[in-house]
Amino acid sequence: MNVSRDSGLYSEFIGELSDSYFVTVVAPRNNKMDTLGYAVEGGIGVIRIPEFFFLNKNPILKAIKQLVSPLLFIFFITFYLKNEKFDWVVMPTPTITLSPVVKWIKKKYKCKFYLILRDIFPQNAVDMGFLKKESFIWRFYRYLESMTYEIADIIGCMSPENINFLNINNDISPSKLKLLENWTSCKNLRNKKINSYRKTFNVMFGGNLGVPQNVPFLIKVAEKIQNHKDIHFHIIGTGTEEEKIRKMIHSSRLCNISLSSRLSRNEYSKVLVNCDLGIVLLDEKFTVPNIPSRMLAYWAAGVPVLAATDINTDINENFISKYNGGDWVKMNDYDAFIDKIMVFKNDPIICHELGLNGKNAVKENFLAEMAVKKFSTQISIFN
Repeated sequence: MNVSRDSGLYSEFIGELSDSYFVTVVAPRNNKMDTLGYAVEGGIGVIRIPEFFFLNKNPILKAIKQLVSPLLFIFFITFYLKNEKFDWVVMPTPTITLSPVVKWIKKKYKCKFYLILRDIFPQNAVDMGFLKKESFIWRFYRYLESMTYEIADIIGCMSPENINFLNINNDISPSKLKLLENWTSCKNLRNKKINSYRKTFNVMFGGNLGVPQNVPFLIKVAEKIQNHKDIHFHIIGTGTEEEKIRKMIHSSRLCNISLSSRLSRNEYSKVLVNCDLGIVLLDEKFTVPNIPSRMLAYWAAGVPVLAATDINTDINENFISKYNGGDWVKMNDYDAFIDKIMVFKNDPIICHELGLNGKNAVKENFLAEMAVKKFSTQISIFN
């Protein structure tokens, strides 16, 4: 994202990081508003490489783009930063196709590499049926994944189970693996009043509308309780499953659920702060422990979380239950999920208290400045 214009996981991290370090960002151009090449965004030097958006529509062309992008990164870094010196290169996952670029950067600048691990690929794709294990393309991505872990000096994982998963399934030195949970900005913290008189109980799912989120589960829930006229579901987001979800809502003729593709940051904030319950969804087929960052957005707004996920994630024991910020059920357990919604709906005081617990958890543990402080401690100890 544009560091000066947009708010997101990495723009928030970069903003905080630049308060203590000299930071240069190299990233694809998101849209035509961004300057190709070098520009200053929010006081931070950013080098934008070309992004071929039209190639995303075809899987083969998209794969070719992923192979070409590393060459563009190397060219632009060489052109703009040939005389600079760097101590660390930081890269989040996805995408591991940039790992050869990082390897080249480490050699060129004699620096160290911090990997912010947010997507364990290709296993995530295998879980969702996008890749077949032991296929040629799987072996290729697995090679890149192994290279990434090998060249990383520190790997920041988003949960304890993330660390356990990597230890079990990869040959990685345990000393590399550190805990670096998701974060959010203090700007997202909002005051929320208790809802005792509102006629409608508003349930919200905001985020990516893809296969991993299994949003059709939420639509079926809405269908099962459509006789409860005082409960309304808001789905806000875009993704590969958006059209399918829209058709499901239309064909079911549901009046208790709405779908919004794109909202401005202010519009989204207004919807969020007026919601009573935030939903987190993960497909039951996941074997990789995932922690969706959307949970912190709900908590920052004082909204409690109800999660329906696979059994391998530790989102409940290490986050929701630990901080008493909501509740959890197993994905596709419709009866349990509906029962939890009714508990939240029928007790606005408890609902408010759980949301407040989540907000306090964010203030005390999950702000971007705290993530950067943890990052700084980890690299200083490494040095």
